[in-house]
Amino acid sequence: MSWLKRLEVGDKIRLIDARHSRRSFRVVDCLDQGCWLEANKTTYIVPGTTLRLRSHKGKKLRATEIVAVSPRENCLLLHPGDQLIVTRDQTPGRPEVRDSGGQVLTPARIGCSIPSVFNDVQSGESIWFDDGKIGGVVEKVAPDQVQVRITQTRLQGAKLRADKGINLPESQLSLPALTQQDLEDLSFVAQHADVVELSFANRASDVEQLQAELQRLDGRQPAIVLKIETRLGFENLPDMLLTAMRSPVVAL
Repeated sequence: MSWLKRLEVGDKIRLIDARHSRRSFRVVDCLDQGCWLEANKTTYIVPGTTLRLRSHKGKKLRATEIVAVSPRENCLLLHPGDQLIVTRDQTPGRPEVRDSGGQVLTPARIGCSIPSVFNDVQSGESIWFDDGKIGGVVEKVAPDQVQVRITQTRLQGAKLRADKGINLPESQLSLPALTQQDLEDLSFVAQHADVVELSFANRASDVEQLQAELQRLDGRQPAIVLKIETRLGFENLPDMLLTAMRSPVVAL
């Protein structure tokens, strides 16, 4: 604690992280419980990591070591009105950072495993997370990230955990219904599964592609379930249903 009490806003802390990379933190706020540090690169800290402090006044102070790193749940707590940055890469998520006065220094952020979905997103469109548990509105689309304003959660807020789905029901997405990975997996699925669920089915051509791939495999034909998750899919539902009914068993 005596080492922490020496820290001041503007100080820099240098270290070699667990992956042998040189990293540095900047002290952005000091509270009674400890200090907020900010880094511009991913840093892996483990017990035994040495922290070396360089004061913003030019003084070098003694080093200290991390004794333990407490495990914590990897989630973000979001409330209506919060800002959330969705990056076009898989950078690990992080919660918002506030100063001692409660002002947001940096908003919460998460990464996206399919960044190309944001090529078709426009400001003002809705965005949903975790099967609709958290809702928001796209405020700004930038080359490397999308800025979202959270509008709907439970009154006490909602936790957004890792690996939860993102849905853009109003966006005219140009993504294929079947990705290359889907096509590679379909052979195994057709042999062993009872059902094939087609997520984000938007057009009759999406259904036709799935049917053609299953017929090409020339094996047992599992049931097809169409998952309607966008406005475009809802508008094209009659054509998709008529197309899907060519298969032996269909569900919606």
